[in-house]
Amino acid sequence: MARLELIAELKGNTLASCGGDQTVRLWVCSSPDDPSQWTCVNVLEGTHKQTIRSVAWSRNSRQLATASFDATTGIWERDADGGDYECVATLEGHENETKSVAWSSSGALVATCGRDKSVWIWEVVSDSEFECLSVLQEHTQDVKMVVWHPTEDLLASASYDDTIKIWREDDDDWYCSDTLEGHRSTVWAIDFDKSGDNLVSASDDKTLKFWRCYRSDNPENVSSVTSFSEPKWKCVCTLSGYHRRCIYSVSWSKVNDRVASAGGDNIIRVFERDEEAEESVESGDSMPIYKLIASVDNAHSVSDVNCVQWSPVEKFGALLASTGDDGIVKIWKFVE
Repeated sequence: MARLELIAELKGNTLASCGGDQTVRLWVCSSPDDPSQWTCVNVLEGTHKQTIRSVAWSRNSRQLATASFDATTGIWERDADGGDYECVATLEGHENETKSVAWSSSGALVATCGRDKSVWIWEVVSDSEFECLSVLQEHTQDVKMVVWHPTEDLLASASYDDTIKIWREDDDDWYCSDTLEGHRSTVWAIDFDKSGDNLVSASDDKTLKFWRCYRSDNPENVSSVTSFSEPKWKCVCTLSGYHRRCIYSVSWSKVNDRVASAGGDNIIRVFERDEEAEESVESGDSMPIYKLIASVDNAHSVSDVNCVQWSPVEKFGALLASTGDDGIVKIWKFVE
């Protein structure tokens, strides 16, 4: 079996990360040829009054969005010299804790969600001006996470109500085009693959589910959601028995197509498609099969692992960052 090799351990936050100290720490790789050496180059502070729960880079990396339990989202912009960051806008509207923030691939939209059961869509009017386009209130419990499609203005949200919702825009009106049901408890995290045609979800029910988008003309004859031929999302694979407690985070690499998961059992797992096993299945069954290819027990001492994230950069595609309740961020390298 391949392995995850620990190559750096940072006592603080890493890359762009956040925490209960109400700050964001920005770290950069000290050497382009040595990903085990990182340097803290900036600390963003003074804007939020409670825990910062989520951070998201804009497409051009000039701006960073931060979602906080103080019910606000901060927009930080790097100055022209490429050095210091300044909070240039504060997005307000959620009634209480903001749980997640995500920037669309086009850079024109920002999504936030929160404990108030709502998802907000914001339009980027200028670097420091944002306008709320829609407030989506179809979830019946806390919304834990929002994530954009990698190439389209399509949004997915995960909730305490055990569902995932897919949101689309039609003439400036955002609506729920599909509801993904199947988890038996809170859906904590979701992520698209590189194509955007597949989605993975992680849940309190200790399972990972893989969902595939079927359009109206699909050869499998999966029925569309409505008479308007909306694409239908269907669960095509469920992985269970790999985590002993709640799965808090999942990341689908856009570089190597591997899936990493982590949770309350202090374990990190890495999966990939098992093409050999799929070929042995009877012809006509196109369901994917995933296999475990790497695992780390006690990844963060005795603490929960609350986030894993693959590097989106081709050169560092084998690197995985993890964060834990121990206040440490670790950088792992996938070794064949």
